[in-house]
Amino acid sequence: MSVQRILLWVMLVGALIVALWMFVLPRVIFGLACDHEADRQALDAQTDFYCPVNNKIVYDAWGECGLKKECLDPKSGVADGSKFAALGGRLQSKTLYSQGKQVGGWTGYDRDGKANPEGGGYQVPAKPSTQH
Repeated sequence: MSVQRILLWVMLVGALIVALWMFVLPRVIFGLACDHEADRQALDAQTDFYCPVNNKIVYDAWGECGLKKECLDPKSGVADGSKFAALGGRLQSKTLYSQGKQVGGWTGYDRDGKANPEGGGYQVPAKPSTQH
């Protein structure tokens, strides 16, 4: 093996060690590992999630370590209903969309779970009345 090849391997291993030291180790030490199961439970505990009948509910990554639950139109793939986000097992936000556009305000939540509504806050659409 040539000296150049050995140096290349040493540099690659060194870069890997530095990356682990900078990005993985702090998460392990400070307990910042993602807990999507706790996030899913926090999202599923919300009783005001709205998704029209023919749409689909999708869970996906939100930010660096969170999880979002949103309602999508299956044909267009755009948000059409509620979009909630959680991080660390705590609800972070609630927003409502109609055909990809935000409808009304949204609600953010602080570390204590206190709601901080913006622009009127998240509101579930009124259910159609059944009149005969």
